Amino acid sequence: IDVTEKTDAENRLHAVMRQRESILESVGDGIYGIDMEGRIVFVNQVGARMMGYTQEEMEGKDLLALLGHARGDGSPYRMEESPIYATRRASEPRRARDEVFHHKDGHPIPVEYVACPMVSNGRVTGVVVAVQDVTERRRLDRMKDEFISTVSHELRTPLTALRAALGLIAGGALEKRPEKRSQMMEVAIGNTDRLVRLVNDILDFERMGAGRLPMRFQEVE
Repeated sequence: IDVTEKTDAENRLHAVMRQRESILESVGDGIYGIDMEGRIVFVNQVGARMMGYTQEEMEGKDLLALLGHARGDGSPYRMEESPIYATRRASEPRRARDEVFHHKDGHPIPVEYVACPMVSNGRVTGVVVAVQDVTERRRLDRMKDEFISTVSHELRTPLTALRAALGLIAGGALEKRPEKRSQMMEVAIGNTDRLVRLVNDILDFERMGAGRLPMRFQEVE
């Protein structure tokens, strides 16, 4: 029996499978494929590692139960409410930006994901979910908010003093008190210098982040 055609077909199938596996493992997102019952049929290494499991531990398990899919406020989804499961009845991808999965050890992981229906011969056969762990992004957002709050306070303090000193001088309240007027001028100059230093510090941080400011390290007291 000439099995050349069969062997060629098997080789092509193996090549396609290897290509699919290479694609799944090369992306930075966690990729989960679930069937119509919600069971995980495939997961890449990033997706398994993100949640603290091995691929073998995840395959065949119910995604909702295993990962504790919840809303951003921590309230868990029931199966009929989950946007991922609802994608089985949809024709378009669904995106979520403020939801939670749970790590194997139980701690919550804030995630963003895109859930796309898998379609075969015009029929939805499952869902592919591409997940990003946004823990670090949320941490940086909080740091940014705290930084802006601190900088706003540090800017407002010298500006308030500067405005008060200049207001007294401009309003003529110190015309007959030259020593007080000189003192207010010193206050205004000192706060102007403080603002200049603060702006320069902020610009230095920006240069550091962009790699444009060389760092020289040495031990200090």
